[in-house]
Amino acid sequence: MGEDVFVSYSRQDANAYAFALAHALTQRKLACYLDQLGSPPGAEIPEEVLRKAERCQVFVLIATQGAKSSSAIHKEISRFLPTRRALIPVNVDGALQEAAWYAQVRGVAEARETGAVVQEGRPAEALLDRIETAVGYNRRSRRITRAALVTVALVGLVTLAASIFSGTQAAHARKAEREQAVAVRLRDEARAAEKDAVAARVEAIAAKNDADRAAASSRVQAQEAERLATEARKRGQALRLAAAARQQLPFDPKLSVQLAEAAVRASEPSMDEAVAVLRQALADDHEAAVLRRFPLEVSDIAVAPDGRSVAIASGDKTVELVDLAGRRLCPPFKVTWTPRSLALGQELLAAGGTRGLYLWDVRSCKALEVPFEEKGLEKVQLAPDETLFAFTRGGVLHMRTRMEWSQPPLMRAGQTAGAVAISQDGQVAVAASYDGHLRLLRFPGGNPQEWTLPPGEGAPGYLLISPDSRTAALLRGRELLLIDLIASQVLHRLEAPFVGSMAFSADSALLALTIADAPTRILDVASGEELASLGPSIERIEGVAFGPLGTLLATYDPHGVIRLYSASGTGGWAPLMELRGHPMEVQRVIFLPGGRQVLSSGMDGSVRLWNIALPDGSRTQLSLDGRLNGARFLAEKGLLLSWDRDVQLHDIASGQLRAKLVPPVGSSWVGAGISKAALAQGMEAGGSLCDSARERVCLPLIQARGKLLRAAPGPGGMWAGIRDDGRVFTSSGKELGGHDVWNLAFSPLPDLLAMATKSRDGLLWRSRLGGAPSRLVGHSHTIQALAFSPDGQRLITGSTDHTARIWSVSGARPGAELHSDRLLLGHDDGVVAVAFSQDGTQAVTASWDGSVRVWETATGNPIQVLPFREDSPLAVAFLPDGRIASVTNRGVLRVTPCELCGSVPELLEQARRHKAARLTAREVESVAGDVVR
Repeated sequence: MGEDVFVSYSRQDANAYAFALAHALTQRKLACYLDQLGSPPGAEIPEEVLRKAERCQVFVLIATQGAKSSSAIHKEISRFLPTRRALIPVNVDGALQEAAWYAQVRGVAEARETGAVVQEGRPAEALLDRIETAVGYNRRSRRITRAALVTVALVGLVTLAASIFSGTQAAHARKAEREQAVAVRLRDEARAAEKDAVAARVEAIAAKNDADRAAASSRVQAQEAERLATEARKRGQALRLAAAARQQLPFDPKLSVQLAEAAVRASEPSMDEAVAVLRQALADDHEAAVLRRFPLEVSDIAVAPDGRSVAIASGDKTVELVDLAGRRLCPPFKVTWTPRSLALGQELLAAGGTRGLYLWDVRSCKALEVPFEEKGLEKVQLAPDETLFAFTRGGVLHMRTRMEWSQPPLMRAGQTAGAVAISQDGQVAVAASYDGHLRLLRFPGGNPQEWTLPPGEGAPGYLLISPDSRTAALLRGRELLLIDLIASQVLHRLEAPFVGSMAFSADSALLALTIADAPTRILDVASGEELASLGPSIERIEGVAFGPLGTLLATYDPHGVIRLYSASGTGGWAPLMELRGHPMEVQRVIFLPGGRQVLSSGMDGSVRLWNIALPDGSRTQLSLDGRLNGARFLAEKGLLLSWDRDVQLHDIASGQLRAKLVPPVGSSWVGAGISKAALAQGMEAGGSLCDSARERVCLPLIQARGKLLRAAPGPGGMWAGIRDDGRVFTSSGKELGGHDVWNLAFSPLPDLLAMATKSRDGLLWRSRLGGAPSRLVGHSHTIQALAFSPDGQRLITGSTDHTARIWSVSGARPGAELHSDRLLLGHDDGVVAVAFSQDGTQAVTASWDGSVRVWETATGNPIQVLPFREDSPLAVAFLPDGRIASVTNRGVLRVTPCELCGSVPELLEQARRHKAARLTAREVESVAGDVVR
């Protein structure tokens, strides 16, 4: 016999695989023959090789593309097949079925390999196992054959012996019998060997099947491991991007938006942290455009009266005129010195500085002649009628009306002004001299007025005239003088050390002062009293500016932060938002007409435009009649139910009064709600159910047997109230006492009540079952507001401890303690109104701090702080269209969209629409790596 294994293959593309296979079989102690060892390439196959193929135990055929048409392989197969021994074809990428000699091996069980594996020379372990098993089977078959031949030989010998010794009957007969017995025994052994061979083959097949199943399982496990590794890699990438986005929030919100967007797209499903930081970045990014970037700082900016064009003076000795998209309206104007002051009208642009004055016609973009040379110009200013004023710190005033120049006598001979100011309407000029006099000049053609200021220390330093031209604010040393320009007298003398800048409100009623190392002060001009102090006590505030409507105030600091405050309606000012983008000191802030946008310039050489209001029509604000004692939104019906002396039903969209119910004489309403088609209210002495179409038709609902402090409707026509002794009773006749309850809410599920006590705990009570209520443990102060989710499975509470909490209440057991699932942190005062969205995925809270905030209920992450302030909120709600409604005890109803409450795809679309230069995926990864490191 020949070798154990004969390997037939094509030398074109299977050399590495054949040698690797031969090496692996040799290591398993099998004799292996490669036909390359018997014949040179390209020659006719020698007879010796064909004899090797004929004598081998197992014939392995590697069917590659190069073997499909090989005549040598065809001859080797033809020589081996008559032996009927094991043939194992290896099908490489389906080449077996395409071979010219495939008909000879059709039906033979094949092994499969890929072209990549063949090129790399990595035969599968399963193939090696199969070859080894086949060789072992042939060896056993050979032993069985030998045994059979021995048996036949022995039988022949016995027969021969019997014929030779037939004469010796007795001895020979006994011998024959013994030989016959031996033959039978050998035959039985041969049959047993055959059975063993069959069993071995069955075991080999079973082993092959087990190996195939193990290989398939290994592939599945490898694929699952690869999937988990990919998910882990994507999650790690998303976490890195989200961390980088959160780090960039205080410095560059636009970059933070792009990093957060990349984090959300990298996580599938979207990761809560990535979505939360994207919402925060979108909320913080108010920058609409960067109009210009200069290599040096911007010395001044000015806005045209119509708000459509901007003039910019730069330290590189240029003045540019651009629109709000940053497009040049004129070629850059070149000057020989850096302007200190700009004034822009509809027709003229003026630039003044220490070396004189420049003047241009913005319609033709041409320079105009200036007939004088005046050094040290302090300020240039244009009146609404395009009258130009240019004055020096010493009090020299130049005025241009249309085509005529003049020099009004602002100062007397021998006087030197320490501060000069022109009113916004160009009707009044005021100068304060070093000798303690104030000189006033009215235009046109007025005679100068002069009076002596009260004695004081320090020289005049800063002078400002109110928009109505009635009041002037003068800084002199460490004091502030408020001067009545009509009565020519000082109204107030106030201590004001280290004042950096001043600004009057649009109605001239307020004056804002920025003071070093102290909060910004808001003064009442009429009384001189301080109404509010705003912002942090940092090194200094660079400046302050009021919005054109007087409801917004901006301060800006050396760290590049612009802080906006909103008037609260009670004389206070609440933080509204921070505008971040300037990496260095902000030097000037101007509100554009309408108060919806802010323009800023900084030492970084950039001029930026910011959006600070919602688009037209996206928010409504209505004023209802009178103050309110309580309110409840019926969001699904688009109605607001409110009560005080009367119960009123208003349409949320229009504010129109739909129904009004007047209580009996000597009583007032303490609660109201809707039950089916009827209007239900609670009075101090009980409750009624009234037909909403016929307001006078009311039926008694409950009797309180005492003064009723609060009442609320429930599902299925139920009703509950609280008496002045703190006991709760329902329309079903159940009562609960001993807990000093003062507020309550019904669940959409039958008979479940949530109650707030005057202690810090809340209660859950199933009124129909009775028994002890469950306790809500977690708040450190009194619960002010309660609301159930639409499915009744969760409860949200707001407390005077400045927090809101979300509770799972579906499994509450009587008498048990419940702890909250989510803690909502962010308010600076008590939370007094709460509500769930229609699908329960979001919640809204309103606080005494004036803010209305939206939250994600699954994670407790904040979504958005709505852009308005509520002084005394009574109720909040999500409307079916996703907008948020709120109402105050002053009867102010607001409806506003929540731009960041949308789904993840909607947030990604918002991020895509941002106007910042988009970074490539590689740049985003690079920035994230730098930030995290």
